[in-house]
Amino acid sequence: MLNQQLSIYLNSFLFKSNFFDYLIYFFAQILPFILFVFIAWYFFFSKKEPIKFVLISFIIAISLGFSEILKFIFSNDRPFLAIPEITPLFTLGGADSFPSGHALVLAALTTAMYFENRTLGYFFFICSVAIGISRVFAGVHYAGDILAGFFIGSLFVLLGYKFIGKLRNKS
Repeated sequence: MLNQQLSIYLNSFLFKSNFFDYLIYFFAQILPFILFVFIAWYFFFSKKEPIKFVLISFIIAISLGFSEILKFIFSNDRPFLAIPEITPLFTLGGADSFPSGHALVLAALTTAMYFENRTLGYFFFICSVAIGISRVFAGVHYAGDILAGFFIGSLFVLLGYKFIGKLRNKS
């Protein structure tokens, strides 16, 4: 119930200011791609360690697969499909909202960046929170979807790094 009330409240701020709507759209849809391109550039050209990018991408792919299983199990409609008072800013994506794939990927990238460079990790964290909140404003996710995505994405990277560390110690 709180998830729905918060979604209705945040969504009510849309369509009153073109600038605000564009800002929400930018954070929800464009910034995630900018961050992904930045992290690819960081590992390929700045650190010259593309294997780390490949490993992070592999961990993210596994966590996204797990996310799809959860979406199938829980089958929660997106807020704009379940709540008549919500008008979405955009309608990209499937019908299932739990957990948020965007939040999951962003949390995984944020956690990985934190291990590589704490300053960039904090920057990614701030961007990820802004992206997650904007997706609730946009009416495409509940706050719980975002929190679950953050938890799952971070957890898979932590487990992945722990597993990779154990593999390195055995070599």
